Amino acid sequence: MGRKKVTITEVAKEAGVSLATVSRIFNNKDGKIKISEKTKQKVLKAAAHLGYQTNPFAAALRAQKTGIIGILIRDLKDPFLIELLKKVQQQVQSRGMDVLIGHTDYEETTAERQLNVMMNHWFDGVILLDYVAAQHPFVDILKQYQTPYVSLTGDASSALWPIVHVDDAVGMQLAVAHLTDLGHKNIGFVGKAVSGVEHRLSLFYQYVPSANAKFVKEDMNNSDELYQFINKLAHHPEPPTALICATDYIALKVIHCAWQNGLHVPADLSVIGFDDITEASEAHPPLTTIRQPMEKMAEKAVNLLLQQIQDQQEIDQIQYKMAPVLVERETTKRMN
Repeated sequence: MGRKKVTITEVAKEAGVSLATVSRIFNNKDGKIKISEKTKQKVLKAAAHLGYQTNPFAAALRAQKTGIIGILIRDLKDPFLIELLKKVQQQVQSRGMDVLIGHTDYEETTAERQLNVMMNHWFDGVILLDYVAAQHPFVDILKQYQTPYVSLTGDASSALWPIVHVDDAVGMQLAVAHLTDLGHKNIGFVGKAVSGVEHRLSLFYQYVPSANAKFVKEDMNNSDELYQFINKLAHHPEPPTALICATDYIALKVIHCAWQNGLHVPADLSVIGFDDITEASEAHPPLTTIRQPMEKMAEKAVNLLLQQIQDQQEIDQIQYKMAPVLVERETTKRMN
């Protein structure tokens, strides 16, 4: 078995410097902050010690432009991600470029395989429509190939930069304030065990500290589970009068399960979603929700990516939080 290839992540760790610094030294790129000769020698010494070998093929490709942007998306069944994907594609195509899409389906090995295909087909950059940790193996692949990337909708706590995402804290505050202003006190939450959605649950507990855990379904995996949860709420002696849902997709399922259990929305139960997908306004009744500014998010992500591609320079520690807004429709009502 051959020796494992040394990555620039390992070189950076050995030298005690950032990945961006190692990348700039290996690619002879200048930045606003000059790298000292001492630091350069420390990095080169670390690379020699570890046996790091540069990839001349990848370096040559970086000097060219193919006009192709790769997009990795975690779930092709998620209506919010699909709408956001379309807006990213429109932004890219409006600049005379095009996209190719890889579906990770929540699998790390699939994500790595998709990314390797993109790297071998000379992609100019990659947008990650996923919640990716900075220590994720395929992030190391991006770093090794010096491929520009942007995390879109990711979790800021992962420290994967640059990142463009909605301000979930503001969104949850808007949802809770709307329901409390309507007189609701017993408020529940329905989510799914996916990073990002889990973050909204933690915010829910932060802004509704008196929340009854029995009114919280944090890992909705299928319709049967959701039906059973709503059924229990319907037969609870003091049921919640409102539910906050981590996504519109979940909220629409909640409304359907409520109807199956003899509950009318919003007469018996107020429901509020998160995202404002197309189906939210078309539902019966139309869904009250927290709107993510998808157009602005897509535009900012593409601009950040193209800036890296054109300047051939990494962008470190940049986070853009986009403000959501409340869209009040017909699934929430004032308590009598």
